[in-house]
Amino acid sequence: MEWPVGGLIEGRFEVFDVKREGSSILYVCYDHQQHGPVALRTYTDRALASPLTRGRFVENANAWRRLGAHEHITRAFEVREIEGKPHVLVEFIDPSPGGTTLRRRLAGGLPPLTLLLDWALHLCRGMDYVAYIDPGFYHGDLRPENLMVTREGVLKITDFGLLRSLVDFDAVRALDIASGTPLTSAVVESPEGLPLGSPPYLAPERIKGNVTPDARSDVYSAGCILYEMAFGQWLFPEPRVDRFLEKHLTEEPTLPADAPDQVARLLWPVMRRCLAKAPADRIPDFATLAAELERVREAVIAEMASGGDSEAPAETGEEKASEPEPMPTPEPVPELEPVPELEPVPEPEPVPEPEPVPEPEPVPEPEPVPEPEPVPEPEPVPEPEPVPEPEPVPEPEPVPEPEAEREPEPVLEPDTAEAVAPPAGPTIEGA
Repeated sequence: MEWPVGGLIEGRFEVFDVKREGSSILYVCYDHQQHGPVALRTYTDRALASPLTRGRFVENANAWRRLGAHEHITRAFEVREIEGKPHVLVEFIDPSPGGTTLRRRLAGGLPPLTLLLDWALHLCRGMDYVAYIDPGFYHGDLRPENLMVTREGVLKITDFGLLRSLVDFDAVRALDIASGTPLTSAVVESPEGLPLGSPPYLAPERIKGNVTPDARSDVYSAGCILYEMAFGQWLFPEPRVDRFLEKHLTEEPTLPADAPDQVARLLWPVMRRCLAKAPADRIPDFATLAAELERVREAVIAEMASGGDSEAPAETGEEKASEPEPMPTPEPVPELEPVPELEPVPEPEPVPEPEPVPEPEPVPEPEPVPEPEPVPEPEPVPEPEPVPEPEPVPEPEPVPEPEAEREPEPVLEPDTAEAVAPPAGPTIEGA
């Protein structure tokens, strides 16, 4: 399934631009979840119809994702399957004034040599970082369409390994001599719509399929890009795919007759070493290539600073084509002309001493503050009158003693008491 401008993918990614190149599709979207612009990269349904190609696409996209963040790499955040087809969620590159890809920048004219070298060094640093993170990984599709340029002029590499996931190299080799397919684009497809690669940038070993490609294959592609940035044309001016591939295998590159002098003297020898047919004869990796380009850049800047020697004859294509390998070493950089000594700067006139500042008038001493009047002593507080002693309480009258109880009369004892005669009573006779 494909989405038009204004479409909403997975209810999250709102499409506001669609860019197509052959089988490749790039959706520029607004991510409503992360609240920012992103890009979704995929290929047509036909290119991803095979389970094998879908599997290789996912494998290489995940290898790209594991590279992480780097100044000269377009970052891949995640690999998502949408409607049964893999997509890569990647960093959005803000369009530069001259276009987002190196291809569009070159369409506006050749860059100055110093800018060309800056971009070439950005490419080398990004690829050297890839070799550090994943020594066995190679890009496989380096070309101006896959080199993005930001608003700040920083070059970033994109689409790591995606196209080579889909390329049927048996079909590429089958083109051989009989195809006659016109080379109207950097990316070539078969009549069935399958991508066949980018013939202007394919290393010979990738065309023949006789060795496993590695970083040296990418170095060859970088040499083709350098050639195009310097001279504004492909390595071989051949309009047919089959003949272009054949020239990669058999024909040595030549220096254009109208090549600028500095490019011919300083940069061309480095290009030649990148474009050697055999991988063993090439610059071995991007760290080495970066060091070579740094030396070229320093020489160019030094010549610009000294006025340079622009009369050195440029080597012609015919002369270069007749030279046998190994490649000639670059001509030594001419010594810089000594910079004339500057005339001595006249000593400045002495600055007159400033007039003395008059001493300030003495500040009058302040009048003495009068002593405060003594505070009068407070009047003594009169002693309180003595409290009169209370009158003595009269003693209470003595309570009269109670009268003594009368002793009871003594009780007579029986033997001492007088006999009490019983009362008289009648006498009962006969008792």
